[in-house]
Amino acid sequence: AGGSGTYIDPYIIKTGGQLLRMKTCPDKYFELASNIDLDNINWLPFEFKGNLDGKNYTVSNLYVDRIESYQGLFSECSGFVSNLTVRNVYINAGTLNYIGAISGSGGTITNCKVILGSSSLLVGDQYVGGISGHNAKITDCSVESDAASAVIKGNSYVGGLIGNCSSDITNSHVSCKLMGTNYVGGIIGSQGEYRI
Repeated sequence: AGGSGTYIDPYIIKTGGQLLRMKTCPDKYFELASNIDLDNINWLPFEFKGNLDGKNYTVSNLYVDRIESYQGLFSECSGFVSNLTVRNVYINAGTLNYIGAISGSGGTITNCKVILGSSSLLVGDQYVGGISGHNAKITDCSVESDAASAVIKGNSYVGGLIGNCSSDITNSHVSCKLMGTNYVGGIIGSQGEYRI
């Protein structure tokens, strides 16, 4: 909706279509300028290397039904995501791995919130987390549920924030239901060298 993708003049995002078009230049700077409803249309995750400032807006009704690993708003993230709320997430990845509401794997994620609603589900096999499935740096984030039916579920490496991590986790909290078999934790399923 405007901008040139630079630090001082980021691309402005106001619609779901514009949000998806970020994949054409995933290493640029972006800002949300309104709440975005993705309408439970099957989202196509993509790798993100840039900087997204959500400006405290909300992306709602994120729905992903794909037959590959690395599912979330972003499949993989080596960039920065901040000041964003993701509400009503549904990702049922079955036996696939690396599942998170914001990133399947990676990223520096700051001041973000995931809110699970009555139709929410985050399901995979390994590396499943409310924020990211694997190896993200998480600061001032939360995962919350406003419905008893919402669940984060996997077989191994399942965490309320992140399934497996070797980065720092700071000032973050979780309040939701988790289910798993091996390496399951309210904050993190399994650790490398990291600090909370």
